[in-house]
Amino acid sequence: MKDGSQALLEALLERTPAERLPDECLRALDAASGTFSAETCEAIAAQLASRIGDPAEQDRVLRRLESHPAASARYVRARLLLYRGETEAALAEFGAAVQSAAAPEPWTLLHGARLLARAGRFEEAIGDMRLALQQHPPYAFFPRGEKTLEKLMASDAWRPRRGAKIGRMADPGDRPGPGKRHRDRGAGRSGV
Repeated sequence: MKDGSQALLEALLERTPAERLPDECLRALDAASGTFSAETCEAIAAQLASRIGDPAEQDRVLRRLESHPAASARYVRARLLLYRGETEAALAEFGAAVQSAAAPEPWTLLHGARLLARAGRFEEAIGDMRLALQQHPPYAFFPRGEKTLEKLMASDAWRPRRGAKIGRMADPGDRPGPGKRHRDRGAGRSGV
């Protein structure tokens, strides 16, 4: 679901002529300096990837994004590299985006986990998913992350016990505390 500011940004970028699009995108990133929204960065990256077909122009945009220090610029650069099929470079940029963000969003961590899983780096992907789940993401996160989670669970790196811990970390309110019964235990028992 898009918020009003993201819809406004997408509308602005769609109306921007292709030759001015990189500059407008960088202005939008500068305006958002200090804040980070994976969805806004996705909108910017999608516009850049779909509307700049010339490889030389893509290289120019990537160089400009490389010199931009904000986590959002690193994220957009990672997405563009991924669109171009440069998985290893995209992994490095996702890592830099996560490191430079004060508190990485669950969406950023999900994209990083997808990319790490695609590269066969399952331990790291599991770590990113765990961090994302600890932040109690909105419901929309779960259907979007389901295939990645299934892929991680099918890997040799997945340990069921560890997976249970990840689930518990994601929802600590569901755990029974001292002296409390779990809601499934004792169901149907009489007062014995």
